[in-house]
Amino acid sequence: MKKASFLGLLVVGVLLLGIAPTVLAGAYDELLPDAVKGRTFVPSLKLRWEFDDNIYTTTAAQEANFGVEPEESWKLYVEPKIDIHWLTTASYFGLTYQYSFIWYADRPDDDTDMAHDVNADVRHSFSPSVEVILRDVFRSSEEPEVAEDIVTAGGIRTVSLQRNGDYLYNRVTAGLNLKTGNRLWWNWSYSNLWVDFDEPETVVDVTGVVRRGASYFLDRMAHIGAVKAQYLATPQSKINLGVTFTDTDYDSDALMKDSMSWIGFAGLDQNLAKSCVGSVVVGWENRDYDDIDLSQDSPFVDLSLASKLGKRGNGRVGYRFALDETDQAAYAFEELHTIYAGVNAFLANWTSLHVNTSYEIGSYDSKDVVAARAFGDRDENVWLLGIVLRQHVTKDIYVEGGYRRTDVDSDFLGSDYDRNRYFVGVGGIF
Repeated sequence: MKKASFLGLLVVGVLLLGIAPTVLAGAYDELLPDAVKGRTFVPSLKLRWEFDDNIYTTTAAQEANFGVEPEESWKLYVEPKIDIHWLTTASYFGLTYQYSFIWYADRPDDDTDMAHDVNADVRHSFSPSVEVILRDVFRSSEEPEVAEDIVTAGGIRTVSLQRNGDYLYNRVTAGLNLKTGNRLWWNWSYSNLWVDFDEPETVVDVTGVVRRGASYFLDRMAHIGAVKAQYLATPQSKINLGVTFTDTDYDSDALMKDSMSWIGFAGLDQNLAKSCVGSVVVGWENRDYDDIDLSQDSPFVDLSLASKLGKRGNGRVGYRFALDETDQAAYAFEELHTIYAGVNAFLANWTSLHVNTSYEIGSYDSKDVVAARAFGDRDENVWLLGIVLRQHVTKDIYVEGGYRRTDVDSDFLGSDYDRNRYFVGVGGIF
């Protein structure tokens, strides 16, 4: 357990603790994996040598219509990281900063990319029944290298992986947890999401064609408010009821996709075994668009299963169906099915395997938007796969090899492509 990655342990740990009441009053040591407990300052470093067969994410349409072949290159990654963890019986402060530098051996126009990631987590319990939480996720990045990595807890992407351009991403969340009685917990939260691309609204792509840039489609701010009630019906079962409201405002006035939406839901977290938790959430979603005569209703479904694999790892699998933001100007939204799975397992005492994958099935209905009727219904499917085999030299140092694949099958001209990356690397904490 000590050798698993901090992020993987934290995510799965939160899932496995989902059956228990909200963490309150002095339990913050449970947030940390064993490898960093008792350590306030934890520096780490990753080095990776990778071969990428499509560095510009060249599409099938560009190959067929313009003869543009995908560019390939060897790449060097350098990723230093600092984790700071400070806690008392009533407070927790966590701060993570990672700098990512990527050097391309065969990219003539710009041979370097870089990104800055900062995650902050502050919690304080005023009493065993009252807790406040403040979290922030920030990224400043150059695409197309790392757009695929911005996901939420369920593996849902919030930045399009098909558009190039430097971007800023920030999501800050403030929350209040209250315990009323022995079995009822309340959570109120507010989040602000901000996405800003440096790419102008009109650009010339690698084929010389003038097109809309990422800023036109994706620059936006969203305000998300949510309230959730959790009732511990039995020691093994927790009932969830709640509602989420979102106000989305795009920077481009011409896009006309500003909307207000709400999701009402009911769910059950069920402890299926000693270390296995299943979660079922069903509800209804409604979106009203500010600038077009459109109101859309849709079911909302979120299913997941998380489990420890004895003492040798953990796994998760999930499915989600919801309406989603889209980078296609003529379509106000897409219906998105997302299936995701992951496993972290030790094959031997010093050898671990990490596999994560997701498959997105997106559907665009032309009947709902006047501007889209000329284009007809469209589909877009995205498959992401990551495999890492890691050999631990010591409990804190490892070498690894892996493979990542991106496969976009799209009905939209110029959007579909595939990309394969193979790498070896070394890393560890100090």
